[in-house]
Amino acid sequence: MVSSRPLNKPDMSSLSSDTPDIHTLSSYRRLSLLNGLLIGLAIALGFWTLKLYNIFQLPVAAETYLSGALVSSFLIIALCMMISWVSGRLNKTWLTIILWLVAGGVFPIILGYIPAYSQNLSVWLAGPLFAGLYVYAMPSGNEWWSFIIAGLALIFILFVLAVLQAVRLERAFNNLKPGGKLSAGTSFSLLVPALFAALGAYMMPDHLSSAPREALAITHQAIQTVQDFEGDAGELFELTRETGYNYVALNGVRDLLEGQYSLMVGEVDPDGSRVVITAHFDNGGWVNCNVNTFAGRATYLSFCADASRPFTEGFASLITGEPVPENCLNCLPEANKEWVNWLQSRATQFQGNPQFQRLIQQGSYVWMRATSPDNVYAVDCLFSGIAGTQLQNCIEVSE
Repeated sequence: MVSSRPLNKPDMSSLSSDTPDIHTLSSYRRLSLLNGLLIGLAIALGFWTLKLYNIFQLPVAAETYLSGALVSSFLIIALCMMISWVSGRLNKTWLTIILWLVAGGVFPIILGYIPAYSQNLSVWLAGPLFAGLYVYAMPSGNEWWSFIIAGLALIFILFVLAVLQAVRLERAFNNLKPGGKLSAGTSFSLLVPALFAALGAYMMPDHLSSAPREALAITHQAIQTVQDFEGDAGELFELTRETGYNYVALNGVRDLLEGQYSLMVGEVDPDGSRVVITAHFDNGGWVNCNVNTFAGRATYLSFCADASRPFTEGFASLITGEPVPENCLNCLPEANKEWVNWLQSRATQFQGNPQFQRLIQQGSYVWMRATSPDNVYAVDCLFSGIAGTQLQNCIEVSE
């Protein structure tokens, strides 16, 4: 009687575990792919899970952050699968170490650059109004080395896993059930290394995006507290003294803090000392909150102000040529002479005081509409910047 055995797994009585031929078998190749898949997935989950969880607790457009997480995760998982398959197939320890060390240096760069690219791309694809504008700050080209330094723990873990990869995969292969099915021993040999990779990714500091996310959380807590606070300004000051949390920063805009609201990162100061968080309220309230940062971490809610004034009173001044009110400090947008002349040449079209409407905002870019009182004539203008607002361009609108 002719004996039979699974086609994908050799008879181990005639083939030792270190026989090079096993690296050419389909079962071993599938294990190599699965090893790469689990390590890549672990890196993605280790880096993104807590960050996305915190984002989903806030009233923000989470899909913007999700796009960066998905694209970067896909690239990392694909690279891990390819490296694991190639190194498992060739079975050369020195090559395996080199490939995983290179990958360890590339992964932090992917996690540093790709989210910002993806977030901007998602804004561009959402509509033509912001096409080509870098709404989200991009890391400079010479910052790549800082991402590698941030990923040193992950690089070291991947180095150790590379040294042990051949032993791990052969042990996992030997523990396969008949027919190439996974066993508890095989799963253990693959999952434990993935957990270490997840730990390395979790330890990687996200030094470009952590401060804005923390600033969102700080602003959210402050708004929620002040919305529910029934005391006067003096009592709000006492609450600030008791808690050490600067709720007084919102005292000047308390009348705007009504109803549901959404938050977004409005602007990040180039020197990394300040993040501006913008809040849009259902009642039309529009508030900017400045959060101080230090060493890449958000630390303190500084002050909040009515965000609308440069885009209403300042915008009106650009159209009419009249000065802004004395108490409207720094709320006249900068504009080149051509655009000022363009707007003022159309001032008579408004036949009175223009009505202003915020159309859409992404980051520090805002599209505003100025409409005549009879709704016959309108102009849409794009502004940029919060600390220093600038008029970018305008177009006439047919009502």
